[in-house]
Amino acid sequence: PTSELSLYKERLKLLLGHYDVHKGIRRQESHNDILEVIARKIAFSFHSSEKRMATIDAIIGISIGALSMKYEKTAIETAVNELCDPCNILIPMSTNGEWGFGHLRYQEHLVAEELIRNRGVEIEPYLTSSWWRSVLVLFSQMTDDFENIFTTHLLTTGHIGPAFDTLKAMISVRPKKESTELMKLLNNHKLMDAQDSEPFYEEEN
Repeated sequence: PTSELSLYKERLKLLLGHYDVHKGIRRQESHNDILEVIARKIAFSFHSSEKRMATIDAIIGISIGALSMKYEKTAIETAVNELCDPCNILIPMSTNGEWGFGHLRYQEHLVAEELIRNRGVEIEPYLTSSWWRSVLVLFSQMTDDFENIFTTHLLTTGHIGPAFDTLKAMISVRPKKESTELMKLLNNHKLMDAQDSEPFYEEEN
């Protein structure tokens, strides 16, 4: 892998068994598609609750709640258990029987993948949260439509406000030409925000 993002992608493929076909083996019953989508849904649920682990029963509940209209419950339960073994996507995180993704960055990558694939999730509400900043930076590296997100935030709020640091971090990982132009625009809007917040005094006659 030539970048952090490609490293996470290749790691996920390796653990989900994408490369097993080349070795003529099959470690799990579930197809890698259902394993990946369930991993994304679990990660998104965790991150939305600002947590990193849960019991297997709770994780199965999260997965069924998110995907029962698409997959049979037994298939979901099997996939969750296979995310633990043999895939090792979910690993033990506490002595209380809680499981998670290990390093927080692995969870963040899966959340970013969910944001890319699930267009029903609005990005704008997360722009002011420092907990979501790393996820959104990864998302910014994946999306082809960052400028629209930037414009939507301005149209929705009318100002940059507390989203400045996250937007700046997201812009910094965009292609150089786009990054330069958007950074200028971001700083201009920040300046306008500051001017708008200054008290107005009427000139005395």
